[in-house]
Amino acid sequence: MAQDLKKTLILVRHAHRDTSDKNADNGLSDRGKKQAKIFSDTIEKMHKKSKPLFLSSPKQRCVETLEPLAEFFDVKIKVHPELDEQADHETPSQFKKRVVRFVTEWKNDFPELTIACSHGDWLPFAVEELIGVTADFEKGGWAEFSFVDDEVHLQLRS
Repeated sequence: MAQDLKKTLILVRHAHRDTSDKNADNGLSDRGKKQAKIFSDTIEKMHKKSKPLFLSSPKQRCVETLEPLAEFFDVKIKVHPELDEQADHETPSQFKKRVVRFVTEWKNDFPELTIACSHGDWLPFAVEELIGVTADFEKGGWAEFSFVDDEVHLQLRS
């Protein structure tokens, strides 16, 4: 990254989903809606003067996790296929390469603040690519990575 550049990436695991049909692309449960609201309230306070880019996995539960916050900022959520969970046809190597492509794209092309929602299998690879360690996220949990020049600041929430 360039000199004096500050970029922030907030990665969030989708909140608790409706489990009435585990094979469906279903949305959030009541518990998940509460988790999404807590996430939204926290980020609103921390970044209220920002104009973030919102990116989501194509899955409904991810989009719904970001909706309360996107409404606060009056910004549309963009579906980004790179954020989707591992597909049945995808090898672990292909999956990891897809995650790395997203991180590279974020570093090179995204604005100062990006908020991205993905899945429990995707997030550990992204964290490893960003800071060299893996981390598991609880549903509704998130991490904020702030990069200032070559220095990384990390804040975890779950």
